[in-house]
Amino acid sequence: MIVLTCLLLIVQCLTLQVPSAQVSRVLDGDTFGLYAVGVPAEERVRVLGVDAAEIRDSLGPAARAYTVEWLSRGPFMLAACKRDSFGRLLGVVSRGVDTLAVDLIAAKLGVAR
Repeated sequence: MIVLTCLLLIVQCLTLQVPSAQVSRVLDGDTFGLYAVGVPAEERVRVLGVDAAEIRDSLGPAARAYTVEWLSRGPFMLAACKRDSFGRLLGVVSRGVDTLAVDLIAAKLGVAR
């Protein structure tokens, strides 16, 4: 976390290709944790552009399962420029021309934010 925090402070924005194996857990449809080389703690990421159903809502488990499946398909890009009030990285998550936010909205598991 310290390394990523320092990088964000130095370059303002960070773009990483993330192997799906680095995803440690998916908390809900729009928040997941990952481990990066040299970072001692889990880094939480909040997906920009979507507000997915909360895990306790009726569509919450489906939104979480969709995100688990989407992230597990292989490496993806994470572009993050700031943190939210909870300390999570706010970022765009994409693979090629697909983005997780747009795909969650298309699957009716979230709304544009």
